[in-house]
Amino acid sequence: MKVKINGNFYGIKPINKEGNWEFIYTEKMEKINKDDYLLKKNQDKASVDNKNRKNYPKINRKKISQGKELQDRISLVNKRKRLRRSIHRYESAKKHKKLEKPGVSIITCTNRHQFKENIFGNFHNQKYDIKELIIVLNKNDIDISEWKKKASQYNNIKILRLDESQPLGACLNFAISEAKYSYISKFDDDDYYAPEYLGDIMDCFKYTDADIVGKGSFYIYFEESKTLAVNSLSRENCYTNFIAGSTITAKKEVFEKVKFVTDRVGGSDTQFKKDCIANHFKIYTADRFNYVAHRRPNAQEHTWKIADKEWLKTCKIIGKVSDYKGHVTV
Repeated sequence: MKVKINGNFYGIKPINKEGNWEFIYTEKMEKINKDDYLLKKNQDKASVDNKNRKNYPKINRKKISQGKELQDRISLVNKRKRLRRSIHRYESAKKHKKLEKPGVSIITCTNRHQFKENIFGNFHNQKYDIKELIIVLNKNDIDISEWKKKASQYNNIKILRLDESQPLGACLNFAISEAKYSYISKFDDDDYYAPEYLGDIMDCFKYTDADIVGKGSFYIYFEESKTLAVNSLSRENCYTNFIAGSTITAKKEVFEKVKFVTDRVGGSDTQFKKDCIANHFKIYTADRFNYVAHRRPNAQEHTWKIADKEWLKTCKIIGKVSDYKGHVTV
């Protein structure tokens, strides 16, 4: 793996993913130490250093499946730790060159008042600290004063309005024009973005030369059947032509060249990605964790009108759960 800092690439030792190992864990881990938790296949028991248990991340074994799911979770934690430790080391070694952490403008467009708490919650919970939120209300009867009152509890949230006659693409372009940071991240109003979502996405820009980062593989929660599923397991940690529109994060210069189309009600995300590819921008898909597309019973409430049963045919079913956040949050 390589990390890019100020145009230079620095090497990082890759994470071992050999197939002849499996991960053993305890209920009260607060820190993942791969060397302590790797055992040969079929080995039943492992001794754990009790004095270090308080430092291990909490993992509820009832909420996560065994095998690949668990291994991938632990691999992600290790990758995150090693990458951020290496970045910090190089930053410390180059104190004479001030390496500023880039800011991110999160944009959300909504015409649904009922998702107000989810929108604010997703933003507030992000551990990535240099951020702002720009909300564009796209329905005329939404009380903007109520939203501004909520936003006043923070110092980095802006509430805007665009007439409901304007399509989603126009709302997104409007929000982008108000962004002050060098990276822009699109959040949907009804989905789940875990606390490390934005940090992991921004890490991808450090060790790739991608212009756009998102998730090609991601979890979907079908509310009516309480089913958690995942799509496109093979589409992770690689360059791609597809990422979910609700996970687009890009350098600001991308939006200076490519705009969201305004001639249609739906499909602006799809056309945006096509236009980015045509302009030779590189797209990278991160891992599948820390994001969930939430499907409510009425498909007509979604921009993509596909029925649950049709979407499930293309997914791997994880299981029936009432609390999906415990499974996908890493």
